[in-house]
Amino acid sequence: MNDNELIFSVDSWDVELVGRRLTIREGLGAILAQVEFYAPSAIVINRGIFAYDGFQVRVAADHIFLEQYGIRISKSSARMNGGAGFNFN
Repeated sequence: MNDNELIFSVDSWDVELVGRRLTIREGLGAILAQVEFYAPSAIVINRGIFAYDGFQVRVAADHIFLEQYGIRISKSSARMNGGAGFNFN
């Protein structure tokens, strides 16, 4: 998202936006990311693999996994805290 505009790479095999759910696939049946938008208050990442500059984060329904450090976070929720950070509880 950039200035309320959804921007995605054309390298993706398929990008689908149905209602408030965005699904990005890297191949037939292979979901790379699934995100739901609850404007104006929330964006929910249901699952996905996100990478930037050698750092990778995997999001699943029951955990978040930080590949580079071998850290798994589960049984927690992350919420924006006034736009300044995240609160895990």
